[in-house]
Amino acid sequence: MARILVVCSANVCRSPLAEQLLQARLSTIPGFDRLVCSSAGIEVSRGHEMCADAAAVLGLPSEGPKAPAHRARRVTKSMIGGAGLVLTASRAERSALARLSPEARSKVFTLREAAALAEAPDQAIATWRPGAGTTADQRLSDLAALLNARRGLAPAPKPERTGLFARFGSDVDPLDIADGHNLGKRAHRTTLRSVQRSVERFGAAVEALTR
Repeated sequence: MARILVVCSANVCRSPLAEQLLQARLSTIPGFDRLVCSSAGIEVSRGHEMCADAAAVLGLPSEGPKAPAHRARRVTKSMIGGAGLVLTASRAERSALARLSPEARSKVFTLREAAALAEAPDQAIATWRPGAGTTADQRLSDLAALLNARRGLAPAPKPERTGLFARFGSDVDPLDIADGHNLGKRAHRTTLRSVQRSVERFGAAVEALTR
C-alpha cells in the first residue's frame, strides 16, 4: 500500500493536521487516490490527542464521539521504511529522520520543500507523468525520486511571517512550518494556516504534474 508519512515534533498539531489535509487533497487526484497518509512525531508524549485548534480547522470538535481519533505516537524506523514519501514540518525533523534512517534520506523532505520542488519549472518535472500501468506505490516512489533529483536546484520558498516568530527569538527557515503551538493564539493560527497553504500548494503541484 502506498503511504505518505508526515512528521513533526510532538504529533499533536502540525503533522496530524497535514496528514488529514493531505489525505483529503490527494484523494482527488487520479493515480494518487489510493494513498494512505499517517503521522508521527520526534518528541512524543504517547497518547496525546490532536490539539483543539487543529481539530477545528478540520471542522471537528476536540471532545466527544466526533472528535478526531488521533493519538500521538513516536516515529520509528519501520514507519519511515514503509512510506514511499516522508514529509516533515521542518528541517529539524528532517535531520532527525536522516539520523534515524540514513538510507531513507532521498525520500524525506519538509512539506514546504516538497511543494517548492514539485512546482519548479524544470523540464523533467514539468513533463513527468505516472505510467498508466504503474501501481500507486510506484507512482509515489517515482514522485519522491523526481523531487530528490530536483533538490538543491529549485529556488527555496520565501519564509512565512518571520517577524511574528522573531519576537520569540526564532528566525523561520524558509523550508519550515514554524511551531507556534505553545507561542500564543496568533502564532498558533499562523502555524495552522501555513500547514493549510503548504498542503494545498503541494497537492496542486502534484495534480498539475499528472495532467
